[in-house]
Amino acid sequence: YTSMGAGKPMITIMEVHADVARIAKRFECGWNVSSTTEFVGLLQDLVVNRDELMRRGCNGRRAYQQNFTREKAIANYMDIINPG
Repeated sequence: YTSMGAGKPMITIMEVHADVARIAKRFECGWNVSSTTEFVGLLQDLVVNRDELMRRGCNGRRAYQQNFTREKAIANYMDIINPG
């Protein structure tokens, strides 16, 4: 969440069903790659499409503020502990 809060896009190299990979996809705040070839291709694309880096970084910052701040986490826990 640190990179999201800082407005930095993330590149993950993990199973597509991992939480962080799902967050990157859901909020369009980064990319998940599954191979070295895919990673290199992504980096080559980003060199010429730097606007996408900015867009995904902004998406991450927005998603963090709306969903993952300490206050949001505490509120979510309180909803679980004290439903209704």
